[in-house]
Amino acid sequence: MWKRRIMYVVIFLAMLGLYIATNKRQVFIILLFLVIIPLWSGAMLLMGARKIRIDCELQDACVIYQRIGMNIKVVDNSHMLLGRSYLQVEYENMLFHQTDRQNMYLQRGKTQTLYYELPYISENCGKIHMSFSKVVCFDLLGLFARKCEHISEQEFTVFPQIREVQVNMKRLPEALSDGYQYMESRKGQDVTEVFDIRDYRPGDTPRSIHWKLSSKLDNLVVREFSFPSNYDTLILYDTMFDKENPSYHEVVNGILGMTASISRGLMNQNHIHQVGCVSQEDYVSSTVDDNPSYMQMLTNMMSTRIAEEKEDTLDIFMNREIYQYFTKVVLVTGMFGEAKIQRLGNYVDLSVIMIVKAQEDHVEKGTNYDVITLSVDSMIGKVRMLDI
Repeated sequence: MWKRRIMYVVIFLAMLGLYIATNKRQVFIILLFLVIIPLWSGAMLLMGARKIRIDCELQDACVIYQRIGMNIKVVDNSHMLLGRSYLQVEYENMLFHQTDRQNMYLQRGKTQTLYYELPYISENCGKIHMSFSKVVCFDLLGLFARKCEHISEQEFTVFPQIREVQVNMKRLPEALSDGYQYMESRKGQDVTEVFDIRDYRPGDTPRSIHWKLSSKLDNLVVREFSFPSNYDTLILYDTMFDKENPSYHEVVNGILGMTASISRGLMNQNHIHQVGCVSQEDYVSSTVDDNPSYMQMLTNMMSTRIAEEKEDTLDIFMNREIYQYFTKVVLVTGMFGEAKIQRLGNYVDLSVIMIVKAQEDHVEKGTNYDVITLSVDSMIGKVRMLDI
C-alpha cells in the first residue's frame, strides 16, 4: 500500500510541476482528477468495507505433515467498486509455544459470495490456536485500507503419527493392593485367570488356544483372559530436555507419537493404564481404559504446554514420590540419565523407550531396566512390536 501511495504522490507532484511550468488547461484537468479520484475511491471504501464479512471453516483435527485446508468465505454486500482484501493469519502452537504466520490476498470476483482455500501444513503436533491478526479491504487504487468484519479465532488439533504397535508385556504387572481383583464383565490380559471360552477366530494369538480342550472337541477353542482391575501401569513421556538441539522438535514429535502408539496397543489389550508427564513443575496424567478416554488423553497431551524452562522430569517424579502409585512404568524420552533411571528402576518394573534422531535401533539391558532405542526416521515403517 505504501508503494502505491508513494507512486501516486510522485505522479501528482510531476503533474503539479508540469502545470506550474506550462500553465496549460489540460494539465490542470488531469491534476484535478488526481485529487478527486482518491477522495472518491476512499469514500467508496468507507461505505463498502463495513458490508464485507470474512468467515473461515476448517476441520477439527489432522495429522502432523498432513495438509489441512481452510475454506475462506467472503460475503460482499457492498455493491461498491473496491479493491482486493488482505488476510494475516497467526497459528499459535499451544504445545511448543510457537507462532507461524500466513499472508493471503483475496481478489474480488463477480459474485456476491466467494470461496478461497488457505492450505496449512504443521511440522509439529499440538493444539493450534488460529486467529486473524489483520483483515483489511483496500480501495480500488490501493491507497487506503479499512478493517473488515471477520471471525476472530478458532482452534484445531494436529495429532502425531500413531502406529499400530503390538505391545507385549514381558512380566505381568503386580498390583499395589494385596490380592487380585477382576472385572466380572470385561475380558483382559491376565493369563492366570480365564474369563471365557470361545471358538478360534483368525488373528487370535496361538498362546490363547486351549489345546487340551480343542483336542477333545475336535475344534480350535481359545481362552479369553480376565481383566485385573487393580494393575497400576504408567506411560511417562518426557519432553523436557535440551531445546537447543536442532532435532528437538522432531524428537519430541516422535516421543508423543510413540507414547500414543504404546497407549493404543495397551488399550487394544484392554489394559487400563495412565499416560502422564511433568509440565510447569506439575504432574499431569490421564487414565485410558477405552477409546473415548484414549481420545481424551490425546487431546490433553496436545494441549499440555511444554515448560519454557528446562526441568528434569525424573527429578520431579522421584522427589514427589509419584512412582509409589505404580508398579510398571514405561518411560518414553529423548534423554538418558543412567543414575536417575537406575534409581527409578529400584522402585518399579521399568522399561525405557529412547527416541533419537539418527541411530540404529537396538535394545540394551541395564541392571534393573531395559532400554529400547528407536530412531525417529525408522519409527514409521519398522516398529510393529514392542516387548516391555
